[in-house]
Amino acid sequence: MSTRNTVLTRRRWLRTAALAGAGLLASACQPKVVEKPVKETVVVEKVVKETVPPPTEAAPKPVSISLCVHSVQTVLDCHERHIQWYQEQNPHVRITLTSYPQMEMAQRLLTAWSAGVGDILCGIPGPLFATFAKGGYLDEAPPDVVDFLKQDFYDVNIRGGTFDGKLYTLVEEVSILPPIYSTDVWDAAGIPESEYPQTYEELIALLPRFPEGVQGICLAMGPFAVPNWITVLRAYGANVLDETGSKAAFNTPAGLEATRIWQAIVPQDSQPRLFLDRQCGMIWMGPWWRTSFSDPKMPVKVGPLLRGSVRAAVVGYQWDYVVSKQAAPEQKAVAWDYAKYVSTRQAQIVFWQEVGHMPRSRSAYEDPILKKDDFLQSFAKYMPEAENFYTIIPEWGAVETYLIGELTRLKAREVTPEQFLEDAEKRVNDILAGK
Repeated sequence: MSTRNTVLTRRRWLRTAALAGAGLLASACQPKVVEKPVKETVVVEKVVKETVPPPTEAAPKPVSISLCVHSVQTVLDCHERHIQWYQEQNPHVRITLTSYPQMEMAQRLLTAWSAGVGDILCGIPGPLFATFAKGGYLDEAPPDVVDFLKQDFYDVNIRGGTFDGKLYTLVEEVSILPPIYSTDVWDAAGIPESEYPQTYEELIALLPRFPEGVQGICLAMGPFAVPNWITVLRAYGANVLDETGSKAAFNTPAGLEATRIWQAIVPQDSQPRLFLDRQCGMIWMGPWWRTSFSDPKMPVKVGPLLRGSVRAAVVGYQWDYVVSKQAAPEQKAVAWDYAKYVSTRQAQIVFWQEVGHMPRSRSAYEDPILKKDDFLQSFAKYMPEAENFYTIIPEWGAVETYLIGELTRLKAREVTPEQFLEDAEKRVNDILAGK
């Protein structure tokens, strides 16, 4: 390498270094710049999930119905309380309670319903049911009511509300009429419970043993005359009408035997008050009759049933809730719902304790409260074999009214059993034929 080149190279390095140093010096002499951190704005998209309330159901429209029952004050009072409780649970419902005497109910309802008005829900006597059903006045029971009945109620009461194969009723009240013995009266006559009659012939043989002024039996007349007579008829294998309900069936040898027995046991004075006054040993009444006892602890025994030549029979009857066919759909729904409400086990217990209405469902008798009631349980054991005394035909009301009058004449010995059966057969067949 030549000296010249070396010198030049060294000079170039020195100059470059000087320039670099100057640059460093200049840089060092500059004020220090501190970079501030840049605050980065981060845009976060906030998703707000809005809670949308579910669509509110429209408040039920107000519904008003009228309830008609028979004019017994304890029944009215009990319904008033149940209506209040029902309305508290169903604020949109208003139920107006009305009542008619039993003998006027049929005509009032027929008149009103024929005019397109009248009560929506009614408790009617069972013997009148077929008249209203055939007339087209009644709403057919909806499926939930049919299921409600079939699950827990007695078959006899379902049959009692069925016409032409359709169910129209929810049974309101039931009653059966077995013998009720006043044990004090039988003891005073020297007849212990072990000797109570098992047959009608045994009853007739015991009647002379009661002291003067005391009767062995008093069969209530009026509306009770027919079911009492039919009880004896069925025990001897006879009935009022044939299986079709279109012809009289009692003017037979079995019917004559039963009618003679009935006339022999019914006394001239058959007032129920005699039983209450301890002047009568036996009466055929329903359990509701206990509300008439002046002494609630009056010693009584229910049964045994009396046997005829064929069997021991016990008859009953029912009242039914029915709904007007001409009511609006929402009124029908409320009417049936209230009928179910007062047919629950709890409601049946209240009606039994305060009114004397015998519970209608099987399970009610298993309730711990009712299990302790020996009087009620004595009736309950006969429910499975009980039959309603009437036939489900529109003409039954006229048939029954006629028989009440003729049985009164038979009791008074104004006619013989033979004449009674002959005359009654002709008249009943005329009624059935529409004459």
